[in-house]
Amino acid sequence: MVKGETMQSMWKSWCGSLAMCALLALMVGCGSTESEDPAASQSALAGESLRDAVELEERCICPHVVAPVCGEDGNTYGNSCLAACARVEVAYDGECRDEGCNCPAVYDPVCGEDGETYGNACEAGCADVGVAYEGECRDEGCACPRVWDPVCGEDGETYGNACEARCAGVAVAYEGECRDEKPECRTDRDCKVGGCSGQLCGSINDDLISTCEYLPEYACYDQEYTSCGCFGGKCGWEQTEELESCLETAGPGGPVLSEL
Repeated sequence: MVKGETMQSMWKSWCGSLAMCALLALMVGCGSTESEDPAASQSALAGESLRDAVELEERCICPHVVAPVCGEDGNTYGNSCLAACARVEVAYDGECRDEGCNCPAVYDPVCGEDGETYGNACEAGCADVGVAYEGECRDEGCACPRVWDPVCGEDGETYGNACEARCAGVAVAYEGECRDEKPECRTDRDCKVGGCSGQLCGSINDDLISTCEYLPEYACYDQEYTSCGCFGGKCGWEQTEELESCLETAGPGGPVLSEL
């Protein structure tokens, strides 16, 4: 017969799980130095009530080792044994984080739409950040979602979405894939002023010819509040509130953006 004191020592060494704790507790009283009748222990094991289980949990002894774990109930336990004694599954090693969100301790990196790398998709979700793509963020200074929502850039190239165009430093000309026609211009330098009264704004490759009939609204284009430039792959006058107001006041002719 093993003495109670020896069993107590074995208990302190082996109590690493709730199952072992329960078994040894029924054998030695979980902390008691007095041995018990084996027959009585077997009877207790067979007829353990809910009240006895609670008392057993309260008497569960764990090693004095600080190895904190976060339980699935959101509480931090000193070690996995204490979590097991509380009948709580371990969510991950370490103290519970304050995000109010428990994620598995699995490194399956994703790149967030904020350009930061997260340990897994759950952690990105807890940070309220969408996933741009799987894997660590690439050092390209810009992360975009893998969504096909094409736009045509002012450089005449099609981009997967507006984010990709922005990352390339290109303004969006219009939504959808670029049409087959080549852009009239890429920069303001590709445009020029022409026409008999300087009222036309068109490509430097075109002959800008107009009649020499002068209309009052033509004076609106010779002002500082507008300029001839490249907008969405087309040459034209910069549309400002001042220009619109001037054209409305001058007459019904409206803006002249290209060849007559």
